[in-house]
Amino acid sequence: MKKEILRLAACLTFALIPLFASAQEEQKPAVVFMGDRTIIYIDRLPLQGDETLLDVLQIYPELLVKGFEDIIANYQVRMDNTAIFCDVRQYLANTPARNIRTMQIVETPSVAKGVTGIGGVIDLNPKSNEEGTHGFVGLEMDTKGGVSPFTAINSGIKHPQGSSTDIYGSASFNDHSRHGDTNLGEHATVNITHNFGAKDRMILFLRQGYSRSDYEPMSSSNRDYMAHLYHYHTFNDIGTMLLLVAGYRYQDDRVNYDPKPLYTKERSTTGLQTYVAELNTPLPFLGGTQLMLGWEGDFIHLPYNLRQAMTDNSATATGSVTKELSFHDNYTISVNDFYLMLDYRLGPVTLSAGDRVSVYHYGMETSGSTASYNPVRHTPMGTIVANLAPSHQLRGGYARRFINPSFLSVLPTSYPARDGQRWISYTNPATEERADVYSLAYSYSHSSINGNLSAKYTHFTNIDENTLQVNAAVDWRRDCFSLTAGASLCHSDSYGDKKTYAYIRLAPTVRFSHDWRIAAQGIWRSAKAPELAILDDAAVYTLLSVSKTFARHIALTAQWHDIFNSNRSAALITAKYLF
Repeated sequence: MKKEILRLAACLTFALIPLFASAQEEQKPAVVFMGDRTIIYIDRLPLQGDETLLDVLQIYPELLVKGFEDIIANYQVRMDNTAIFCDVRQYLANTPARNIRTMQIVETPSVAKGVTGIGGVIDLNPKSNEEGTHGFVGLEMDTKGGVSPFTAINSGIKHPQGSSTDIYGSASFNDHSRHGDTNLGEHATVNITHNFGAKDRMILFLRQGYSRSDYEPMSSSNRDYMAHLYHYHTFNDIGTMLLLVAGYRYQDDRVNYDPKPLYTKERSTTGLQTYVAELNTPLPFLGGTQLMLGWEGDFIHLPYNLRQAMTDNSATATGSVTKELSFHDNYTISVNDFYLMLDYRLGPVTLSAGDRVSVYHYGMETSGSTASYNPVRHTPMGTIVANLAPSHQLRGGYARRFINPSFLSVLPTSYPARDGQRWISYTNPATEERADVYSLAYSYSHSSINGNLSAKYTHFTNIDENTLQVNAAVDWRRDCFSLTAGASLCHSDSYGDKKTYAYIRLAPTVRFSHDWRIAAQGIWRSAKAPELAILDDAAVYTLLSVSKTFARHIALTAQWHDIFNSNRSAALITAKYLF
């Protein structure tokens, strides 16, 4: 017991050393600013080996401010630039960080990633594993009786002719039938990377998912299948590379009502085709300039089925007659994006500028009626990154974003009429909102310390709403102790309703001998801040986690948190087998 106390005392003593003291040895920074993204190089962090992706993400100040249920805010999780749909909290909390090479947090993904809205993208790049197999299988159990198995496996094969194949797969199953929310969901992904040689690489990404929900009086189910094929070809020694992508996504949505309402969409089956051609190359004749030039297109045909149950009281002399009318509409949506980005390096300064021009086609076809809408949208961006010193970076930028560009808002919708015909309702196509986003960020990354300051001002041009958000985070790691702290201050003005609120979070972790680990997280929100969960308006949120690893292969974790809602109970136990 004395040894444990002395060990803990030594850790806390080290914690009193000034956080930003310079180290003797030179070390590449773990957090690096690029034009439109922040890259976290996981191998450059002083990790102990048991950290998860969730532990690493706490370095970034905009994330993990709302606690257990909303850990990544408005960010979409991808792997090799392909969206993964799963229980995000479960996946990030159980995937070892050492399995991932880099995490790219793309703050302005409209140009390079083609993402609308004001959210961002977290793009995970897994490590290549040329030989052997490693991964984990596990179960998550909660006090409400829910059991959720999950797994992730990485296997590598090195071929005699010099090529290699890397296979990364993950799967999860969630049954929340006792929780009153989504009843059942299962997801599986497979990422197969084949390196033909130094100049050719191919990635096949496969994903399938199923979800079922029951809400009185409605039940729905969704099946989702997707396949993407990437081919990278390098032409020369300076790194000129061509990327070709072909993808297909199939969805089958079914909705049932009991009793049936007046109008029912019973089934919708869609197939989305996606194509990408992208060129990345340095331009030697323009100094340190890097060019990205690309085209991305997709096409979807969406049949829309409507059913109406109608009672005609005057149809017969004996009583009313119920008629069922059915109508079928066809929507055609296609998008062609043309994007360009230039990065120009001038000493310690990098200038980035780009634009994505999106050409939309929204069309509707029904018996005796057609309609279409063809808008064009520009999403320019520009940033400047200054490397002030080996450990210090500064970035400022501007990006235009668009919100709510839904085809349902710009196309007419048909409804059955009482005479068995149909009438068509038109809506105003000018429903999307434009936002201008201005940002400024500073990063310090050296040895065991990573600090980040950022400010973001969002101005909505066609509505009376503006927000200013200031974020700060610091992450400090030693062998037996780590501490992550962060704060977010937000001022919003929505139609004259002004309010200022804040989040403050603190997450310490202590390691003991015999592979024991205790982690805690505390989040405080001010009075006007949005609630941390739908069913909880508490001002303080806490989480306590105790973990133990047996013989390096069996890991047990017990968690308690005080956000109570329909999906999660307050206590969870996770068991994993690592191999």
